[in-house]
Amino acid sequence: AGYFELARQALREVGVRQPFELRELVLPAPLAAAIDEPTSVQAVLTPTDFGYSLEVRRHLATGWLRTGEAQIVLRAPAPVPDPDLASLRLHASQLAPTRTRQQDHLQLGPRWRVAHQVHTGSQHSIADLELPATYLGDLQGFALHPALVDVGLCFALEQVPGYSGDALWVPVSAQSVVVHDPDGPRDQLRRATVIAVIRPTSSEVAGFATFDVTFLDSAGRVRLSVQGFTMKRLTGELELDVAPSDATLEPRLTHERPMTPAEELFRYSVSGGIRAQEGAEAFESALTHYAAIPLAVTPFDLLELQKSANRASGASLRRGNDSVVTFARPLLSSAFVAPRDAVEQTLADLWQELLGIEQVGVRDSFFDLGGHSLIAVRLFARIRKLFSVDLPMSALFGAETVETSAALIRALLPTTDSAGRLVTPPPSQYRYLVPMHPRDDGRTTPFFLVAGMFGNVLNLRHLSNQIGTDRPFYGLQARGLFGNDVPHDSFEEMAAAYLEEIRTVQPRGPYLLGGFSGGGVTALEMARQLRDAGEQVALLALLDTPAPSLRSPLTTVDRAAIQLQDVLKHRLRYPRRWLQNRRDWQRTLSARQQGNAPDTGMQHDLAIEAAFMRALDKYAVGHFDGEITLYRPDHRVLYRLPGGRGIDERRDFVEADNGWRRHCQHVTTIDVPGDHDSMVLEPHVRVLAAALRAAIEAAETETEIETTRRLRNARPTS
Repeated sequence: AGYFELARQALREVGVRQPFELRELVLPAPLAAAIDEPTSVQAVLTPTDFGYSLEVRRHLATGWLRTGEAQIVLRAPAPVPDPDLASLRLHASQLAPTRTRQQDHLQLGPRWRVAHQVHTGSQHSIADLELPATYLGDLQGFALHPALVDVGLCFALEQVPGYSGDALWVPVSAQSVVVHDPDGPRDQLRRATVIAVIRPTSSEVAGFATFDVTFLDSAGRVRLSVQGFTMKRLTGELELDVAPSDATLEPRLTHERPMTPAEELFRYSVSGGIRAQEGAEAFESALTHYAAIPLAVTPFDLLELQKSANRASGASLRRGNDSVVTFARPLLSSAFVAPRDAVEQTLADLWQELLGIEQVGVRDSFFDLGGHSLIAVRLFARIRKLFSVDLPMSALFGAETVETSAALIRALLPTTDSAGRLVTPPPSQYRYLVPMHPRDDGRTTPFFLVAGMFGNVLNLRHLSNQIGTDRPFYGLQARGLFGNDVPHDSFEEMAAAYLEEIRTVQPRGPYLLGGFSGGGVTALEMARQLRDAGEQVALLALLDTPAPSLRSPLTTVDRAAIQLQDVLKHRLRYPRRWLQNRRDWQRTLSARQQGNAPDTGMQHDLAIEAAFMRALDKYAVGHFDGEITLYRPDHRVLYRLPGGRGIDERRDFVEADNGWRRHCQHVTTIDVPGDHDSMVLEPHVRVLAAALRAAIEAAETETEIETTRRLRNARPTS
């Protein structure tokens, strides 16, 4: 019964205070503690795409015994209808004993004397529970008190068909546990009303009993919903210190565990490595010569290092005919399915080449195989050349396997009709909107997030997953990201085009808007246009967006101060660095002017960047009379300038509010970990997502209150 509370408190440690769901909770071994002796317990959270996996371990003399595991899904809050208790009590009128025969096999302490009344009926049972006054102090530390939860889950055991009470029944699993309000009022959790429904498959003969249980607090609100809670009838004695065959025994102490092959290889590399200064010089040399020849810098023979990596990791590290090192297909949740036609085979070959995987199945996930936005750029550039189909990288959200990508490509290829005429497929539904979590059941307001300066939403995938799959989440990508469209070169035009598609999803406000990096300027203009149209913007969230005024031109004195600091920092290496930086800048400038980037999708990036900078130069930010919530990582000052000013690596002036208080009176700044790029990536994205979820939910609540107030004031008086 303590697993729900362990999960709640573990999530609080990583900054998550929202409702959550435990899925497929499995209890392979008892979490037991000796009387009057401390017991060490570990609650281990491992990040997943949609939340965390939870593993709970108990310490034994021989190691750590896994006693429970589940998947934690972060859920957007959904209104839960309060049960009609009066009607339910009417149909469960038979009074039942508050003490069950289960207690004949257990020694329960005084905290467990919580059952005051139990009533049963043909369909359900109801128990009224109350924590003894002596133990009210427990609620300072616990929200879901284990005694109340334990008795509430098990009190209906007496109603299991054929139940004899001659054996102990133990919990083994639960399909779903939803904690609706983990930080709600504690004083309302002293008393609970519990409704339990026994599933038809339960019986003494089967040896299993399954319940659906709902916990209501003293205010009548649903606080905990448990579906498919299953107990098993023991046929022998309960072994507390013996690991069952399906429970894992970890090494005794975490820091004493054997090192992984990767850690062994890293320690070996460090032991024979080079000094820091030598490493910096080697890195500069690699950057200088990389354009001319492929260069590998290592203190060891490269081929020997590859062989040792192969031996250490156990991976099949192979060198193909083209002298590219590839790895065997990793262990995935998807079974291997070979390509079944030419399109799938071509795509599988592309994935194998770009991901460095020797064998790719058509149902393997691009992301599970290590794919990211940089590889996606090359992948879609190759698809464009091979199939003459121009896909946006956002297509990976709906087609992240070879199988689904092939189906998408086939749908876009021209076909012929019965008369032999060429038929071109219709264009996709959206040009700008990318449904990252499109499901909309009407319970939550969609959130729209504009991508950064280059208009690519792929790096926002982690954030969309962490916000919660129950909330509709749409990214907005730039025009010109694919195809031959010319990018927008004004924020006014860009915002109007985005809003036209947004209104097809959400015709009226209140709207929840956000923008990452440069996309925040577009989001600001969208908010301004919506407010001018009489619509309400409940939230405008800027993810480290600098105000355009931060990009003020540097003076001659500023540039001299920067060069002087570079000379003092790099000393004799300064001339070579300056020359290389100059060459790089000239090469980039030439590519921007000529638009002749390699066929890797970069030509789209350069065009979008140039259009964005043109839009920024002519955009008048002016004053915004709404509210801005700014999520900002720490900006390291790279150069100190006269007058106490500082600039970062992007040559933006560093200010605590990113310069927005010059344009808006109501700016709330929230600090998040990471830097400008990594704040939306693992692991830092989890802190950002928790803060953004809280702001979204607060905006929804405030909007509901304001709507109720307006309706009340609009009622005619009698």
